[in-house]
This record gives sequence, C-alpha cells and structure tokens, in this order.
Amino acid sequence: PDLIAQADLIEDAVQIETLEAPEVAKPPLAVLPKPSPHDDSSDDTTNNEMPLGILFFFDEPRGQVDKDTGELWRVAAARYGVVVVLPGSTDTNRWGRQDLPLVARALDSVRSRRPIDPSRIAVAGRGAGGAFAWMVAESFGGVFRGVALIDTGLPRSAKITPSDPGLPLSILFCQTVAQKTRKIDADRSRLEKAGLPFGQIDEVLNEPIPTERLAAWVESLGVL
Repeated sequence: PDLIAQADLIEDAVQIETLEAPEVAKPPLAVLPKPSPHDDSSDDTTNNEMPLGILFFFDEPRGQVDKDTGELWRVAAARYGVVVVLPGSTDTNRWGRQDLPLVARALDSVRSRRPIDPSRIAVAGRGAGGAFAWMVAESFGGVFRGVALIDTGLPRSAKITPSDPGLPLSILFCQTVAQKTRKIDADRSRLEKAGLPFGQIDEVLNEPIPTERLAAWVESLGVL
C-alpha cells in the first residue's frame, strides 16, 4: 500500500506537456513539477512558488520525442523538483546549430510556466547529444551552469576557457557502459588547467539514462 501511495504522489507531482509554438514543427517535451508555493495561505502562488532547477537532455538525434520518453523522467523530476526538457532534433540524423533557436524558445516557454533558479540551469547529453549539449552551453554564454556528458568526452571543437569565478561551469562525466577512459582523462587535464570544476561518476551505471543521478546533480548545482 505504501508503494502504491508513493506512486500516486509522484503521478500527481508532475505533468508532461508539449511546448508547442506556431513556428516549431517538432516541439520539445517538458516534464514539469507542479507548483509548490512557499506559503499555502497566500493567494498569489506565482510569486511564492519555489524556483526550480531545469535540465535540457539531448539523446541521440531522432526527431520528435515521444511521451514515453518523458515518462522515464517522471520520478526523478518529482523527487528533486527539476524541470526536464526533452527537445527533438530538426534533422533525424544529427544535432546542429539549427536546433539552437529551439532551445532558446523552450527555455523562455518554461520560464513563462515556472520560476527558474538561474544557478541550476543545466544541459546533458548522451553520445552525439553530448557534443550538442556542449555546443548549447558554449552558445548561450553563462546561462547554463552545468554540462553532463554521458558515454562521451568533450567534443574536439570544445573551447576550454578559464573559469569565471562568478559564473563557474560545472562538468560531470558518467558512463552507462564500460569503455576506455583515456579520452576522458585527457579532457580532465584540460579542464584542470582551465580551472573548471568537474566531477566523474566512477562506477558504470548500467542504465540507459541515469535520470535520478542527473536530476540530483542539477539540484546540487545551486550549492556547489
């Protein structure tokens, strides 16, 4: 009975929406925690709602993201109070700069729905999505405070610049399959020289998408 009750609470704690816009053919999916005001006695829940972290997750390019993928994030989003945005790629074969405006629109759309904590805005990607995640962080100049790379290292074109003490970019490496780590070791050396904070989950996670780990990491960004 307790497990059933917990499942019901999680079901009620988040909603999955499509961030539709007239000019967007393949709109992103968003897993949104429902409002949780600081003070239930207030009638103005917009001003009293606690700011949330937000994670953009890019998987392998495949076009439109289906709702079943959003369901994979339901528990993690509810548990850690993190908005998860799942954009679809314009091209089903690759991520590219043509997808960057969609990220900007999705971020604005989420901000219009929920208050967002600017210190907990992050992006993550797996495989080819990891390279695009880094491109997003570079392109938005300080908006994204964390980049998580899953089963991949830094892209070859990555620009590693010295850390800004006021706007540090935190990097997380993690693996879902066993693989050689020489490339990641070289990446860590580059990050150390630039003074960028980074972490690495040492164990192989053995799960397609580590939703809980990533949501917990986003939630921690505000205190790092």
